[in-house]
Amino acid sequence: MTLVKMYPEFIGCCKKSNQTLADYNRYYNLYLEPSEFGKIPLRKIKNKDGYKFLDYVKEKKPDLRKKYWRNVHSFLNKLFKFAVLNGYIEHNPIYEMEIFDDYFTPAIKKDDEVKTYSNSEKDETIRLALEDFSKTDNSICLGIPILFQTGVRVGELVGQQ
Repeated sequence: MTLVKMYPEFIGCCKKSNQTLADYNRYYNLYLEPSEFGKIPLRKIKNKDGYKFLDYVKEKKPDLRKKYWRNVHSFLNKLFKFAVLNGYIEHNPIYEMEIFDDYFTPAIKKDDEVKTYSNSEKDETIRLALEDFSKTDNSICLGIPILFQTGVRVGELVGQQ
């Protein structure tokens, strides 16, 4: 039995959300099915094979981020847990893989841009929004004065709409 041969049985028994199943299928189709790792008999897979598979994934996805690998690794752990529970193997051979952070492409942090208004700019913006409301009767225009005067975030205001 190999991971590739076991996958249809695993996915058939898997009780996960549609999104999780879509992720599993993507990881299977992109990485597991075309790799040598997926074709190794389960009882012969060693920890070092997991590292070779990681290299294979990184070769296919050079900008591999740690979070993405954790998702793929979690998928593999679920497969191996299924294999253990169904008697195909006795233990998960890749459970204790340790990868240092510098192996991965660092995550890009996006800086939130904060716009600060002077009192005169704030007053003028509120005046224009209220003027626009009186012309259009569109309640969305009232969001601007609410944002300025209450300090709620845009997402919170949108949720109240």
